[in-house]
Amino acid sequence: MGGPKSGEGDGVLDVLSSMSNLKVLTLMGNPLVRETSDYRRTVLSRCGELTYLDQRPVGEKERGANDAWKSGGLEAERTFKEEWNRREQQKIYNGVVALMR
Repeated sequence: MGGPKSGEGDGVLDVLSSMSNLKVLTLMGNPLVRETSDYRRTVLSRCGELTYLDQRPVGEKERGANDAWKSGGLEAERTFKEEWNRREQQKIYNGVVALMR
């Protein structure tokens, strides 16, 4: 994708977010990356169906953290990640306990 002119980032994101089947997007090297505050979070929150952004997969944890950030800011994102990690640690613990039986 060619680079937008300065100040056109929101328009580009509007167009991208209207593409409901957009799954993979690579903007590396595009000025939009530098010009967009919280670039990855912003693009993921606007383009909810992406599975890859800039050649990196968008996983379930990142999607959930991004949704939390979108609705409640950094503190909500931090809380989501802490809870996610707690649940993952509990799964591991439960697996180890089950193996020991």
